[in-house]
Amino acid sequence: MAEIILHTAYSEAIAGQIDEEVKEIIDQNYRRALQILKDNRAILDNMVKVLYEKNTIYTEEVDMLFDGKSAEEIERFVKKVLKEQRIAPESVCCLASADRKKEEGGILAFAEKYRIPFYTFSAEELAQVPGTFTSSEFVKQTMGIENICERAAVKAAMERSRREYMPALLQKKTAEHGMTLALAEQEWSVVFE
Repeated sequence: MAEIILHTAYSEAIAGQIDEEVKEIIDQNYRRALQILKDNRAILDNMVKVLYEKNTIYTEEVDMLFDGKSAEEIERFVKKVLKEQRIAPESVCCLASADRKKEEGGILAFAEKYRIPFYTFSAEELAQVPGTFTSSEFVKQTMGIENICERAAVKAAMERSRREYMPALLQKKTAEHGMTLALAEQEWSVVFE
């Protein structure tokens, strides 16, 4: 039987120090990975739901699950759609989405830059909005309701009106790079007293 003899250029004490350093690096990165998983638990749960149903998720869907968009990306998309619809950016009175987006940095920064209020609604509140809306199985699986953007636009316009009013959708759901947008018309009037 052959013996394997290893020669090192350092002592047992140095080998012990190296082992401790390597262990600390591994432990530190394990704790970091665990924290990332905890911080993103809702996203991972949504991904599991989608994968369970579909078995495949495409890039845009992964982006939608993981990435909040930057204020600049949101601004380009909003301005493009407003220009296509011939709507002045100054006409936008609010932003609206699902409550799961209420802490999304890009939306908050965009709303702050333009001093536009940002309203969020629960899936239950959005489900109560009357009307016929563009349906998405992906959105239903990830958000719990088949349409967010059109329902949120209509709900915000309804809440900002002073009386019972069913807002018209000026722009049905349009999507680009994992972002969706719909435009609803809010009732307004001028009262002279």
